[in-house]
Amino acid sequence: MGYTLTQSTPDHSSLSRIRDHLPAEVHVEVFRWVLRRVEEAGLLRGRSVGVDSTTLDTGAAMKSIVRRDTGQDYQQHLQELMEQETSQV
Repeated sequence: MGYTLTQSTPDHSSLSRIRDHLPAEVHVEVFRWVLRRVEEAGLLRGRSVGVDSTTLDTGAAMKSIVRRDTGQDYQQHLQELMEQETSQV
């Protein structure tokens, strides 16, 4: 991200306000970008990944993810999280 170990980073509230103005597509692309970087760095090991306490196969396509407890797909779950976040502001 370009910050040194001693340099201050943006306050989380600044990032939250910026995030609130981004469309869902941006959130999806950032999530995918982070997963690619983690995989390239060799940090993905094992057979599953935990996201929001949901266990997923690491090879699962994002479009095929469905929460067992609610039946929501990834897009629906992300939309609900965004709506909850904006209603708290």
